[in-house]
Amino acid sequence: MESNKLIELHKIAFNDGDYANFFFKERLPYGRSYVIEQNGEPVSACYARFIELNLMGKELTIPFLTGVATHPDYRYQGLARKVVLEAKESLKNEGYPFAILHPFNHDFYRKLGFETINYVRRFSPLGKASTGVEFIPMVLGDLPLVKELYDRYVIRNNAYRARSLKEFELLIGTSLENGGMGYLIRQNGVPKGYIWCEDGAVAEAVAEEEYLFDGAPLDKAYTIPSFTHGSQDYSMAGILNVEALFKAIPYASEANGSVYFTLYGQSYCLTVKHGNFFSLTSSDHGVEISDRQLIAIALGQGNKSKVNPFDTLIPKYNLACFEIY
Repeated sequence: MESNKLIELHKIAFNDGDYANFFFKERLPYGRSYVIEQNGEPVSACYARFIELNLMGKELTIPFLTGVATHPDYRYQGLARKVVLEAKESLKNEGYPFAILHPFNHDFYRKLGFETINYVRRFSPLGKASTGVEFIPMVLGDLPLVKELYDRYVIRNNAYRARSLKEFELLIGTSLENGGMGYLIRQNGVPKGYIWCEDGAVAEAVAEEEYLFDGAPLDKAYTIPSFTHGSQDYSMAGILNVEALFKAIPYASEANGSVYFTLYGQSYCLTVKHGNFFSLTSSDHGVEISDRQLIAIALGQGNKSKVNPFDTLIPKYNLACFEIY
């Protein structure tokens, strides 16, 4: 499919003008495209780009589904559902364990087997800055420092999205060049965090402590997203390959034992030895669990599941993953 046709579909579906050109040129050069055509023209599409996750020391490359678009003349025909399922099947065949996305509608994706795997808390900073705290407008030359701050503070989470300097240049750098804004946070001259804003919202905020956001020169409508804890749904994930999932995820330190469970009508026995995957074999019985429950448990949200047979094997955490379209 010609990229120009996909760009045009993107522009029509999202009404986002020049961003579509950036999206295809910079965000998807090594990604995958999944397209439904009518009379040789694209009418619905989904894309996968690949992101790096660090889950309690395990480094994974995972597909991130994005840009799900349907031409206005072809909406309400189930095409978005169809193209997302096609993407899942294709990525499954490539051997990926799971896919992540940032949903436009959580309920829509729950029907496709996706479930929330990280949560944020949004809060409004207080009006007065703490002693010695300054907010310095961010410029392009600050991006290496922004990455350094991200690496320093986000890594304190048990699970997080790893980013290269190139990604910061594409994401925040391009935003700053096109109307976005950001602030470096310094306390007594020492860099302690940053805030990046786009499209009338705080897209990303990282600091040593949350009180450092107080006094930020933001409009009252702005709120700060925090991954330290929270209850607001954020990103979602869906299983692609069950065995690959169990081989990819981290386990509790020195976890030992076997769990019998039933998924999609098939029963399994998962065995973990000394904190590492050992085997996944067929069984004739097991606790019934849904694909949505399993992906949430597997990616740290076992404390939110009413059924969790893996309680002693799979750790709980909240994935720090600022990831947007």
